[in-house]
Amino acid sequence: MYVAKKAGRHEWYLKILLEDLGSYEEALEYISSLEASQAGMTIKEYGKILIEHKPVETIEILIRLCTEDGDKRGDSSGLFVSMLPSPVDFLSIFIHHPQSLMEFLEKYTNKVNDSPAQVEIHNTLLELYIANELNFPSMSQV
Repeated sequence: MYVAKKAGRHEWYLKILLEDLGSYEEALEYISSLEASQAGMTIKEYGKILIEHKPVETIEILIRLCTEDGDKRGDSSGLFVSMLPSPVDFLSIFIHHPQSLMEFLEKYTNKVNDSPAQVEIHNTLLELYIANELNFPSMSQV
């Protein structure tokens, strides 16, 4: 782990943390410390494991990556907003966790009003709302 971290081999460091040690908290802290583009790539690679074990924390990192909150390169005029990853880029990590996906997309839409992927995000949310796999007690009472 030490050699992987010192050599900047994020994928090996995270592989040891997640697959061998199961240190999900430490892995999330490490990913949070990475540059945004590198953090996005590692979340795409290890996101399924992280969503399964630490969904709330993983969603927080994703929100920071996909919104202006996590963009240290941008300025107040929003010139670099287009450099932010889209939430659509991370949909595959939620494949077995539709409830977490719904929470992520809802948090994102509450923060960002004019996303280039707004139609796709809203369509995905609509599909999640009407999916039979999700249990909505309030709807079943009606």
